[in-house]
Amino acid sequence: MTHQSYKLICALLVGVSISVLAFSQRIRDKAVRTASSEKVDTSVIAIIPFRQSMEWLFDENYKSCSLTKTDIIEIENLLDECITDYNNKFSEDKSQDKLIKENYKRQYVAAINKKGEKEIWINCLCQTESNRWKKSVILVADGGSCYFNLKVNLTKKKYYNLIVNGLA
Repeated sequence: MTHQSYKLICALLVGVSISVLAFSQRIRDKAVRTASSEKVDTSVIAIIPFRQSMEWLFDENYKSCSLTKTDIIEIENLLDECITDYNNKFSEDKSQDKLIKENYKRQYVAAINKKGEKEIWINCLCQTESNRWKKSVILVADGGSCYFNLKVNLTKKKYYNLIVNGLA
């Protein structure tokens, strides 16, 4: 191999490497723009700040935290997984009153536990009479599967404590 051929091959490899790096950076940039350009649909999601007076949701060791758009996407994915799992559990006995349907308004209350894990209480409401649900937690007695809540741990990517309201 001549010195000239070696230089040409090195230049070609450097050029290809730069192109690959630039292309992968554009892909990452596009992914970040896509995630950040997605807006929270405030017509169905309300983020309510955690306060110490809400210790019935999380204990006194929890601290308030914010949610990113990426967090909200993950919360929605975990919520979908929970609903699917719950509905599959009841689909065998055809208990339609126990199935969770689509199109709920959702309240998120986010907090950090003492391990530094981000946890969110999700309150789902199929009916609301005013926009009060956007500012304060709404608790409903009865109502069946029209109202339910659960918690998700974003750090562990798990849902837990699903509570579906009973019927009066």
